[in-house]
Amino acid sequence: MLKRPLSKDLGHTIKYFKGNVENKNKNSYFEFEIKIKDKYYSYGFEAILNSSSITSEWLMEITPDNAQKEIFVRNVSNGTYRNSIIIFSPS
Repeated sequence: MLKRPLSKDLGHTIKYFKGNVENKNKNSYFEFEIKIKDKYYSYGFEAILNSSSITSEWLMEITPDNAQKEIFVRNVSNGTYRNSIIIFSPS
């Protein structure tokens, strides 16, 4: 069987291929846009898949003028958490 480099023959790269040992402990990035009723949200997270660990996550509301309004941001790597939600307890 003739072995050919994937990146040259098929027009794509193996730079991010999980079989590349250098990528073993690099973050993978995932982001989803969600519509709930008339509002749009962006939820995302970064994770090191090899260790099944989330390194950061966020939830933003996407406003009608396409700006992002932060709901929460968590960065596990440096131990920070910001929450913009105000919760009221019943009186």
